[in-house]
Amino acid sequence: MHVANTANHQIATQSVKHEKWGIFPQFIFWAYLFAVGTNLSPFPSDIDAYAIREASGSSLTRVYFLLLLALSLFAVVPVSALVATRIRQCAPMLLPLGFVLCIMFISTFLSPHMALGMRKLAFFVISNLTLILIMFTAPNLRSLIRSTGFFLAFLVLISLFGVFLIPERSIHQEFLYAGAWRGIFSHKNYTGATLCLAIYVFIICRQYGNRGFWLTMLILSLGFMIMTQSKTSLAGFILSPIIAYAVGSKKRLVRAPALYQSIGLVLSVGCALFFIYAAKLFIAMDITSTLTGRLPLWEILLRITSEHPIIGHGYETFFNQGTESALFTEGGTWSRFAAHAHNGYFNIYIYGGFLSLLGILWFLLALYNKAFTSLLHDHKIAFWIVSIIIFETIRNITEVDLFTGARITWSLTLVAGLVLMLIPAEKKVSFKATEI
Repeated sequence: MHVANTANHQIATQSVKHEKWGIFPQFIFWAYLFAVGTNLSPFPSDIDAYAIREASGSSLTRVYFLLLLALSLFAVVPVSALVATRIRQCAPMLLPLGFVLCIMFISTFLSPHMALGMRKLAFFVISNLTLILIMFTAPNLRSLIRSTGFFLAFLVLISLFGVFLIPERSIHQEFLYAGAWRGIFSHKNYTGATLCLAIYVFIICRQYGNRGFWLTMLILSLGFMIMTQSKTSLAGFILSPIIAYAVGSKKRLVRAPALYQSIGLVLSVGCALFFIYAAKLFIAMDITSTLTGRLPLWEILLRITSEHPIIGHGYETFFNQGTESALFTEGGTWSRFAAHAHNGYFNIYIYGGFLSLLGILWFLLALYNKAFTSLLHDHKIAFWIVSIIIFETIRNITEVDLFTGARITWSLTLVAGLVLMLIPAEKKVSFKATEI
């Protein structure tokens, strides 16, 4: 017991000692995510957002990647005990991601586009490993959440700057989405999702002071999200906290501790299988919508991708292959140029088959399982973190966020997962350190 208490005391002391240092690596990562997410140029045109992903990054971004990875490893050294402890604490979340990564590696190695796929997979591994390591160097959750909040506030403000001063670049001009605000992002739907997650983070940040600033950012973000005209984000923004509240009150958690696991299982599996049964479901309900062309796209993809159901086609080696893509000959005039499946779960299935899809479900269920404990330890923070997880679970029905490299929404999902995992651990360490 004495040894355990001493270890906890050392971790707490080390956390305080390096609190100022911990902010610097976080700042560098958010700067990187902004640079790559906007292709090193604020207010990108429609095609710029795909350029880095399709080319696995420009020479400049590859150098930035390696420097950032070196920085993250360097940042770990002063707080190595803290990072090692947090890795163990977050194992339930990291293990399924590692499993999916292994399946993706095998699938990509067997792909006819192995060289391109391996470059993109390396891009994903480096960016996500860097994120996790740097976030683990944060001295405490307060520091991590506040740095995330300030990064998102910067994104919102610079996007608003573009809307009013450079509207031709930050507002959709084409017929289908004309007038929809997109800010520094390539598409209104991506903007809407980022704004929704930002609002949840701003609500949490209000607990740490500067209430007026965070309330202002919350109001600006809400108005901005409405102007994006992103129906998916608006629906998810309202629905996610409702679901979290329906099962997440302290009374219900104490009386039915398995409720969150059950809800998480039903929600995750239901969303993951939606791409298979959506068309039949819509016919049975006499709904004529095609989800903006998604249903016929999924029908084509299901037929084409059935050749590799176990391990898939390789990481990002199916789409964006021009005439070499199976979509080019099988798809219609528009679907042959699809950049992804417009469904995060289906995308995972195409890249890594059913094994990877099971791994992603394992990842989501680990988060919902941890939600029960975290909500009991710190309900005010955990409630909105769980809302982020629920939002992303639902959003991936029609959009792609899961297991993507250098994407702000996926990065925020990882940050939310880390916070959810560390809430009980930080409370426990703080208590023991105080006890000493």
